[in-house]
Amino acid sequence: MLGVLFGAGICWVLTTFELVRFDPEVAAIYFVNSVPFRVVPRDLLAVVGFALLVTLIACFAPAWKAARVDPSSALRYE
Repeated sequence: MLGVLFGAGICWVLTTFELVRFDPEVAAIYFVNSVPFRVVPRDLLAVVGFALLVTLIACFAPAWKAARVDPSSALRYE
């Protein structure tokens, strides 16, 4: 979540101050002087939601396996 907010902040700074600019030759070809950025709140929510879903799916299998292990047998060889 912190990374999404940090990335959105960087995107806002780059857009506001037009810090990413093309060379004049490239700008003449593509008819733009800077890289346009736009942060859409729906996209941010989709990214955060997908990351949360992947995290939950990835941690489910190890947690399920650990829950089925008897603690005394797990600590026997420590």
